[in-house]
Amino acid sequence: MEDKINLHLNSKCKTNENLIEKLINGAKKASSFSYSPYSKFAVGSSLLIDQGDIF
Repeated sequence: MEDKINLHLNSKCKTNENLIEKLINGAKKASSFSYSPYSKFAVGSSLLIDQGDIF
């Protein structure tokens, strides 16, 4: 299955490549917990909050 990544950033958000990589890795990890028995299309997301934590 091909990885497809959509990255939405607030225009005021200052990011760097390392942070973007962490967000992508977090989304990939979350997709491993996806429940998608019919479509088999695993979806995951990650969230960066103002304090700098990633969920």
